[in-house]
Amino acid sequence: MKKKRKLLKWLLAILIFLSVFWGGQGTQSVSAQSSDNASPDFLFPPWKPSYKPLRINPPSDQQSVITGVATPGWTATAVVNGNIFSSKVDKWGNVYINLGKTFPGGSEVIVYQLNPEGYIVDTIKTTMSGVAPPSLNAPMVNPVYTNETTVRGFSNAPNVRVTINGQNFYGSTTPGTGAFTLQLGRTYPVGTRIDVYGERDGQVSPVSTIFVQQKNIYIEAPQLNPINTTDNVLSGTSNAPIVEVEVQNTIFRVEPDASTGKFSVKLWPLPVGTKVTARAIKDGQTSSDTVVYVKQGIVVSPPQLNSLTSTEKVLTGESDADKVIVTLGGNQTYTAKPDPDTHKFSIQLDKTYPEGTLVSAYGIKSGVESSTTTMYVTKGNIQLKAPLINAVTTQDTTVSGTADPNTTIKLNISTDSYEAKVDAEGNFKVLLDHTYPVNSLISVYSTDGQQKSLVTNAKVVQGSFKLGVNMITDTDRILTGMALPNSKIKVQVGNRIYEGQASTLGTFMIQMSQSYKAGQNIEITATDPASGRTESKVIIVYPESPSINTILPGTSAVSGQASPNAFVVVQIGGQNYSGLANAAGYFFIAINPNDAVVGAEIAVTQISNNIESLPTRVLIGS
Repeated sequence: MKKKRKLLKWLLAILIFLSVFWGGQGTQSVSAQSSDNASPDFLFPPWKPSYKPLRINPPSDQQSVITGVATPGWTATAVVNGNIFSSKVDKWGNVYINLGKTFPGGSEVIVYQLNPEGYIVDTIKTTMSGVAPPSLNAPMVNPVYTNETTVRGFSNAPNVRVTINGQNFYGSTTPGTGAFTLQLGRTYPVGTRIDVYGERDGQVSPVSTIFVQQKNIYIEAPQLNPINTTDNVLSGTSNAPIVEVEVQNTIFRVEPDASTGKFSVKLWPLPVGTKVTARAIKDGQTSSDTVVYVKQGIVVSPPQLNSLTSTEKVLTGESDADKVIVTLGGNQTYTAKPDPDTHKFSIQLDKTYPEGTLVSAYGIKSGVESSTTTMYVTKGNIQLKAPLINAVTTQDTTVSGTADPNTTIKLNISTDSYEAKVDAEGNFKVLLDHTYPVNSLISVYSTDGQQKSLVTNAKVVQGSFKLGVNMITDTDRILTGMALPNSKIKVQVGNRIYEGQASTLGTFMIQMSQSYKAGQNIEITATDPASGRTESKVIIVYPESPSINTILPGTSAVSGQASPNAFVVVQIGGQNYSGLANAAGYFFIAINPNDAVVGAEIAVTQISNNIESLPTRVLIGS
């Protein structure tokens, strides 16, 4: 009986084991929680799982997992729209593949069962159930022109890819409208191919191909400055990046200055009437032509020489040139600068020249030479010549010139009379008691006690005068200073011109339309209306001295107002502290509060455009 009972116990245990094992094989989906009640493995000896064919539950666009049954311990792999997911089959044969997200209805699903050696044993192909998304259409793409840096259009895909010359650009469409805009970062030339695709979950739409088109834009023709026969440079302005200049079948290409638009081309002296053509080029398009013709440049008249005798050591004449070159005897050269008002000149020779000596002279003005004037030295008669006097200005207290050697000069100026001796070289100098006003009459002659020369007449001309200009800062709109009474004042800031007139006292005040940044050069020119003489001065715009907010003893910072983005320096207690003002000009600079004691001086300066302002000084507690 005991043996029978023992045998029955073993049979009962085997039946329980078999019921548990086969019950697990027949269920396609067993939760992980139900496995908690299974008998532990150590109660039974290990076994090799038998093959189970792959079965999967229908996948849905509402689920992010694929479930089913397969051989325990083997591998189940799913491929959804090209995305691969794998999972081990649990020991009860349950398949649970986590996709991480849902896929739209109609998506292709392929599930493989792989044995431990990695070979595919079973394959199931199916599709996701649910509403299939609409098929992807080729995107609608707007035209792209040579001056554009974006691609725009519409697509029923959520993402868009643009391919240009092998380079890809990615973007997304606007939900609801399907509109897209992709930034290219640059323009492309005419004919560049652009391929556009729609993309969704690994799907790619048919391609839409367009080509970059020419954008017809208006290009302003360049402006050319006049050019004449003595010029070697052609200049002008243009707002285009390239200017093409054509001269005598030769073409030049230049790039105007990006900020001013100015450009220049080095040429050669061109004959009168030469045609010069210029055109602007931008984005592959050309403006209309600007044409100028070469005009006659400066014409310098040959000098007029007064006769020179064998007894004279002074050569005189007239010329409108800046300087006159005179050669005597073919090897002795002299240079003279004619008076700018009278055009007369006088050359003191180092000796007399014999009758028949060749005298040649030519003038030079702005680099242009005149033709040559020639004459010959004639036989001299002993006769006193009219004295030659140098220009006398409102600043001069001497009158100098030349006359026959060892004679006496008699000079009248205004109502005063003077007398002086001529030295052995024929030079004289008359010392005046004081200066004389402009247009005062001058008459002078020489005498040897027996003969009297012809009278030379002249007038006092305006000399140089002082032009004073007060300091100007980057907050000022008025420029003030001193010049000659009633003189005309011209102020030039870059290409901007302001004009005004000095008062009868010589003070002037020029109103400007705006203030200018620190570092800007300003040229001021004063012109005397009586003589036409001018004086010029260039000043620089300084930063305004910073303003300082109230400072209390023990403060740990100094704040105030300066120029936008200026570098601000605070000096206190022998220490320097610095910082930058913001775009509105406000500054806040930390200091050592131990330095901020009653009676301490704080000096604040600002540096704007590398120009330092005058300091603002305050005493703490004052």
